[in-house]
Amino acid sequence: MEKEKKKYNAFISYRHTDLDKFVAENLHRLIETYKMPKPVVEKYNITDNDNRRIFRDQDELPLSPSLEDPIIEALKNSEFLIVICSPRLKESLWCKKEVENFIKFHGRNKILCVLVEGEPKDSFPEEVLYYEEETKNELGETVTKKVDCEPLAMDVRGANKKEVLKKLKSEIVRIMAPLYKLDYDDIKRRHEERELKRKAKIFKIIAIASLIFAIYSLVLFSRIYISSKQLKYDQSVTLADSAMDLLLKDDRTGAVETSYQSVTKYNNIKMPVTARGRYVLTQSLGLYYPNNNNYNAVSGLNTLGLVRHIKTDADGEYLLSYDDSDQIVLWDLKNETKIKTVSDPLGWYAAEKMFTFIGKTSYAYINNNSEIVIIDLKGNEITRIKSKSYPNSINASKNGKYLEVAGDDISVYETDTYTLVADYKIPSDMKIIDKQYFDDKEENLVFGTIEKDAADDFNELILSTYNIKQKNIINTTTIDSHSVEKILFKDENAIVLSNRKSGTLSGDMVITSYNYKTGKQYYQKFYYGSIGKDIEMSSSDKGETTLLVVDYISAKLLDFKTGDKKSENARGAGAVYIQDTIESYRVFTQDGNVIWIKNSDDMHSIQPNLAGYFNFSLSNYNQFLYTSRGYIGYSTSDNRIIIYGHLKNDDIQETEYEEKEFNKIDNDEKDSIIEEYNFENKDLISKLFYSEDKQLLFVTYKYGALEIYNNKTKKLLKTIENISKEVDTYVCKTEDGEHIIKSSSAGYILNKDFELITYVPALYDYYNGIIILKDGKKYYEVKKYSEKEIINKGNEYLKSRGRLQN
Repeated sequence: MEKEKKKYNAFISYRHTDLDKFVAENLHRLIETYKMPKPVVEKYNITDNDNRRIFRDQDELPLSPSLEDPIIEALKNSEFLIVICSPRLKESLWCKKEVENFIKFHGRNKILCVLVEGEPKDSFPEEVLYYEEETKNELGETVTKKVDCEPLAMDVRGANKKEVLKKLKSEIVRIMAPLYKLDYDDIKRRHEERELKRKAKIFKIIAIASLIFAIYSLVLFSRIYISSKQLKYDQSVTLADSAMDLLLKDDRTGAVETSYQSVTKYNNIKMPVTARGRYVLTQSLGLYYPNNNNYNAVSGLNTLGLVRHIKTDADGEYLLSYDDSDQIVLWDLKNETKIKTVSDPLGWYAAEKMFTFIGKTSYAYINNNSEIVIIDLKGNEITRIKSKSYPNSINASKNGKYLEVAGDDISVYETDTYTLVADYKIPSDMKIIDKQYFDDKEENLVFGTIEKDAADDFNELILSTYNIKQKNIINTTTIDSHSVEKILFKDENAIVLSNRKSGTLSGDMVITSYNYKTGKQYYQKFYYGSIGKDIEMSSSDKGETTLLVVDYISAKLLDFKTGDKKSENARGAGAVYIQDTIESYRVFTQDGNVIWIKNSDDMHSIQPNLAGYFNFSLSNYNQFLYTSRGYIGYSTSDNRIIIYGHLKNDDIQETEYEEKEFNKIDNDEKDSIIEEYNFENKDLISKLFYSEDKQLLFVTYKYGALEIYNNKTKKLLKTIENISKEVDTYVCKTEDGEHIIKSSSAGYILNKDFELITYVPALYDYYNGIIILKDGKKYYEVKKYSEKEIINKGNEYLKSRGRLQN
C-alpha cells in the first residue's frame, strides 16, 4: 500500500529572535522557490518540483505546558522537521516541545539542523545530539546510557546577515537532498563501482588480445565521442531553456548571459551552437525589436534581501531601495551601479517613512541610533541630526527646501545648513498618525493627529496646517476618519484620501476636500465598505480636473469639485501605482496589467492591459515608479528591481517600402487540402500555406504548433511547438537556405532543418539579406544577423555589463 503523502514537506522550528527569524524566513522562501535541475528531475522522476509546502509559525507562541492544536497537527503532517539552531534555541520551551513531539510522531532520522550561531553542542537540541538506551551491565543490572547521534546538519554561520544569507543560498542543496530522498553519497559510490567494472573489463580484453583491444578502443572512443557530443548538445539546450525561463521572469541580463554560455563556453567547456540556443540568445538581446515606445524588461538591479520599498528623486535619475537584509542602497539608474550602501537603518517596520530624497542633491534616512543621516548623491555624508524625540518618519518638501522629522513632536530643518527653523510640540493627549505633507509652495505642513487613548473604532481625526515661517498652527479641521493615506494639493485646496472604521472587519473610504489655509470644508464623500489605497489628480487642456482613487475593489474616477463618482473600473483593483498623464491616468496593478483611464466619464475610454505597450511578465508586483530609465518595479518575493525601458538596436533604421501581396490559400482550397491530407487534428487547424514553389505545406494549429509537410510525398518533415496560431504566410527561402514565415504582426526564421532559430516581432518582408519590419504605419529595415554576428552581439552586451564569462 502506498504511504500516505504528508501535507507539509517540512516544519521549521525556530526562536523568534532577529537572526533566527531572518534565517527561517529566507530558508522558507528558498525551499519553496528552489528549482530542481532538469536532469535530476528526469532521472529520479520527481513530480512535485513546484508543489513544496513548508509550515512556519509566523508569531512567537506564548509559554504554556502544551502546544496548540494547529502546531500538533502540523507536526503530525510534516515529513521533516528543520530546526534553526543557535544558543537561544535551548531557552525556548516551545521549540523543545516541537522537537519532542516530532520525534514521538516520526523519529529522529527526519530532523534536519541548520546551525546559525554558536557551537553544535551549545546550539543543537539535546534530543538530536543523543538518545537514551537501556542495557545490562556486568552485574546484570539495568542501566540507562546516552548514545551519541550525528544529526543531519547545515552550517550557515557568518559574521553578519550578508554572510549568513550567502551561505544559506549556497548550502540549500543539503536541505533539498533529504526532502527529495536523494542520497548523493550513494550515487557517487555506485558511479565509482561502475567505473571500476568498466576498467577491469578493458584490462581483461587487453590481456586476451591487443589487436581486439585496439579495435575495441577505437569503437569505444567513437561511442564516448558521440555520447560526449550528445551530452554537450543536451547541456546547450538545457541552458537555453533556462535562459528562456529567466527571460519570461523579466531577467534579461541573466537570460543573455545564460543563452550566450549555451552557444559559446560553459564552465570552460566549449558548447555547440544549437538552434534553441541561437533562438533564445537573439530573443534575449531583442535584436529585431523595432525602436518604438513599448516597454520591456531591459535590465535589473540585484539586492541582498527581498525588496521592501523603493523611491526615486525628482528627476528619476537616482533610486533608493530598502530590502530585508536591512540595507538602504543608493543607485545610479543611468549606469545601473550602487553609489552607497548603508546597513544601519531604523528597521523594516518604518520602511516607507524612514528615508527620503531631498530635492536633487541628497537623501536622508533614520538610523538605528535615532539619528537623521544626510548623504549627497555621490555617497558622501553631509551631516547628522540628533532628534529631540524618537523619530519615526522623515519627509522632504517638493524642491528640497525643508526636511521634516516627526516623532512625539514635529521638527523642520532648512536644508542649506540643516538649521532647525520650526519645532511644534504635539499636545500630550494626541499622537501623530501616518505621513506629513508639505504643500507645493513649501510654506505649510499638513498632518493628522488623533487622541492617544482613542478606542479602536474612534473616527475623529484632526488635520492641522502648520505654517513654517509663522511657526504655529494656522487652522485645523476635523474629518470622520482614523487614518490618512494621502494628501494632494491644488492652489489652496487639499484633497485628503482617508479611511474610517465601520465595524470590526470593515471600513469606509473617505474623500475630503477643504481649504488647508482657512480650514473651510467643501465636501466629504463616503464610499462604504471600501478601503482607499492611493489617489492622483489630472487636468485636461480644457481645465477640467478629475481625481482617480483606487481601493481593494476598483478604480474610481471622481469629479474634483464635488467628489462625485463619474465612472468605475473593477480592473483597477490591486493597483500598486497610479501615474497621472495629460488628460488620463495609467493604473499599474499587482498582476502586471496597466489600465488606461481617460480624464472623462466615457467608460469606453478604459483600455485594459495596453496590449503590447507594457510587457510586464510577473504576477506579484508590489510597487512601480517612473524614472529616467522608464518604469521600474519589483516583486513581493524577489531580491531584484526590474528596469522596464525601450529595447534599442542602432542597426534598425526607418525606411521607405512599397507593400506587396503574398500568396494566400483561400477557403475552398483549404478545405480541399484538408480532405486530401486527412489530418489527424483537422478540427484544430488554424491556417494553411505553401512555400513559394509549393514543395512544402505549412499547417498551424490553434494550440500553438506548426507542422511542415513535403507536399509531394505528404510526409511530415517537422513539428514545431510554441508558435503563433496566426502564422499564415511564407515570405521566402533565403540565400543560405533558411525559411522565413510570418503572421500579420510577427514572424519566424527556420534553418535548413526546419528548426526555429529566430523570432522577429513586426516582421513584414525580406530581401537581399534585409528584414523589413512594420510598426504601425512606419517601416524599418535591419540586416538578418548571421550566427557569428549574434554571438558577437551577446559578447558586446555582456562586456558592457561586466558579466562576460572568462
